Amino acid sequence: MTLPTIRQEGDSLVFEWDIGPARVQAEVEEVHHESSGWHAEIQWLNLSDEVRPLISAWKHINLSSPTTVKSHAKSLQEITGFDASWDQMIEQIAARGIADKKKGSPFTKIGGVGEILPKVYRMEKFLEEKQLTWLYGPGESCKTLVADAIALTVQEMAIILGLTAEQGETLVLDWETDEEEHTSRLRRIANGAGLYECPEVHYRHMAAPLAREAREIKRYIVANKIELVIIDSVGWAMGESTPGGSPLMPMVAAIRDWNVTALCIDHVSHEALRSSDVRMPYGDIYKVNAARSAFEVRSSPDSTKDRIDLAIYHRKSNNGKRWPMMGYAVTFTPNTITFKRADVMDDPDLAAGTTHADRIEAVLKHGQMTAGAISEATGIREATVRTTLLRGQGARRFAKTPQGFYYLPARDEQDVI
Repeated sequence: MTLPTIRQEGDSLVFEWDIGPARVQAEVEEVHHESSGWHAEIQWLNLSDEVRPLISAWKHINLSSPTTVKSHAKSLQEITGFDASWDQMIEQIAARGIADKKKGSPFTKIGGVGEILPKVYRMEKFLEEKQLTWLYGPGESCKTLVADAIALTVQEMAIILGLTAEQGETLVLDWETDEEEHTSRLRRIANGAGLYECPEVHYRHMAAPLAREAREIKRYIVANKIELVIIDSVGWAMGESTPGGSPLMPMVAAIRDWNVTALCIDHVSHEALRSSDVRMPYGDIYKVNAARSAFEVRSSPDSTKDRIDLAIYHRKSNNGKRWPMMGYAVTFTPNTITFKRADVMDDPDLAAGTTHADRIEAVLKHGQMTAGAISEATGIREATVRTTLLRGQGARRFAKTPQGFYYLPARDEQDVI
């Protein structure tokens, strides 16, 4: 039995043997340990046969089970008719694959002297490169519409939401709707943005939980050099809970293994909808903990079929400031969907999701006011208004006249009474 040549290709280990006049290749992926032993995904090819090179498509093999190894070896013998020690070849795969996996990632040192690198964004302010971002909101809040706008922004480097992006191949994994609906939305958004033609975005309709399909998706990501993956939506992608663990963990582990930038679309609970204050994603607190950044989406209840006002609030940011609320007026025609930045603070439902300082600033844009008048206009308790104004004065966000009126320092000082 000759020893194979072995090489690494991406995430695959490739083994090749000379068997008489034939040359056989085994491509090995996803070597991992389960309670029943060490497992792997293996595909066999006959490199000496140009007509029928595939011997066996991807098979999930328990490398630790003598019965499984013997059965797989017998199957390969029957398919090829080659007089080869197939069981020994599988043992060679197991020896190298398990040894590499046990070795794990290399040890290194961090810190030390050097340049402090800035955060890198796939899309300005929104998608930190190679990290998970959560985008969540109630049903019909336009979060999937925003996600489609983000997909086009990254795929084409188009400025649709007023934010720039680094170009990257984008993949949408969709449990919620279907290919036709996403295609229609993308084309209408592209028309609204004035794009000459709608770029093509990678897409896959999903039914099973993400972790169950993760290996096949990873192969597609590597083959097509995908940079951004959009998960729509998290509830379906997680699947059902498992005894003793959250279904979130396998989903997050799979996404991180892909080494891509990821945008995860999620919902909020019915309890959260009863609050006009900050809302968080439905269910598991680890959702927010797993995300590098999290954004909440709300749409105005006064929206019409032709226009929706919506707000995007930055609820979480690791190692950096949170960005101010972003407001948009989204208009619809049969052939276009257009996003335009808009001041939505006059909408009480959208203003309610902002910080106290933001709401105070919005009313002061109309002129100077006392703390009591600000409290009445915003619905914020007067004591909270005074505390917020005091902090804002220290940060030069707000200013106060000798007569007790508050104003925005950016206003023309000649208007100050």
